[in-house]
Amino acid sequence: KATFGLSASGGAAMDAAVSNLLEPGEKAVVSVSGIWGERFTEKCLRHGAEVVQLRKEAGLTPSYEEIAKVLEEEKPAVLFLCHGESSSGTKQNLDGVGELCKKNGTLLVVDTVCTLVGEPFFTDAWGIDLVYSGAQKCIGCPPGLSPMTYSERAMEKVMSRKTKPDIFSFD
Repeated sequence: KATFGLSASGGAAMDAAVSNLLEPGEKAVVSVSGIWGERFTEKCLRHGAEVVQLRKEAGLTPSYEEIAKVLEEEKPAVLFLCHGESSSGTKQNLDGVGELCKKNGTLLVVDTVCTLVGEPFFTDAWGIDLVYSGAQKCIGCPPGLSPMTYSERAMEKVMSRKTKPDIFSFD
């Protein structure tokens, strides 16, 4: 696995996640219950990925059962969940989701921009494949640094791509 600080915003870390883990034509399931799921969707579409949105009303997050169903039906390359959706005030339960993703051949990407250090987060225990954050929120540092962690599975995906990532600075 690899952990590093990206010298850029949390939004840039989201770009890095999309451009490194998704190749054109691959599918992503994106949980949308606020602006960050919408933004991840837009980034995926701009990178040429197919997107299936798992929409929830603001203030709600998808259940384990809803996630399991969409993974089994869609078999996406990536599942995106926002641990703390700041625009709607939700916190996503991640228990067991990593195992579901692994079972379905899906990489789990989690946005922790507004929760890392402020909420318990267990990257390895929860089987998260890529997690990114931003330094300016709970970490309490000036903006412009985004910690990122890639699992072994995520690194294997990055290193075995058939096409080059389309963002030169973040590959």
